[in-house]
Amino acid sequence: MASVGGTTARSGFLASLRAVQLHVDRLDDVEGDLVTLVTHLAADEHSALYEFSVSSNQDVLINGRAAITFHTVAIASGDPQR
Repeated sequence: MASVGGTTARSGFLASLRAVQLHVDRLDDVEGDLVTLVTHLAADEHSALYEFSVSSNQDVLINGRAAITFHTVAIASGDPQR
C-alpha cells in the first residue's frame, strides 16, 4: 500500500469506466504536458467512484468516471485474493 496525503492508499483494480468521452484520437502525439484531474465522488469499504479528466494546454482530451474495487482480505478462508 502506498501513502497518499498522509493516509495509506488501499490496493485495488479498475472495475469499470463509464461515460468516457474521447476528444482526441491519440495521446502520444499531444504537444505539451498531460494533466490529470480526479474527483472522489463516493466510496464504501468495497469500492470507490471517481470522476476524471485528462487535459493538455487547458483542452480536455478525455473525461469520464472510473470505479475501483478494493482488494479485501478474507480472514475466515485465509484467501487474500477474495
